[in-house]
Amino acid sequence: MVGSGAAAHRGETVSEPEGGDWPVVSNGAAKNWEASVAEVLERGVALADTIDAIDPGAATDEQIGNALGALHHAIYHTGQIAVLRKGA
Repeated sequence: MVGSGAAAHRGETVSEPEGGDWPVVSNGAAKNWEASVAEVLERGVALADTIDAIDPGAATDEQIGNALGALHHAIYHTGQIAVLRKGA
């Protein structure tokens, strides 16, 4: 479900993605990899849009904490991908 993280930050109820938390990328085929990369980028844009919509003067501690947590999570996994790519 694209943007489910952003929906959660808006306070909307979300469910587990249709493909689960770990969708299968069959045999590492290039088209599946490209689709996975596109989905990650779409989710990043949705998160950025959600954060951009927060009024700095009216932001709650929860909104700020959620935004920082989501960004930290994304940075952590980006680092993991970089380490894996370096070792490949």
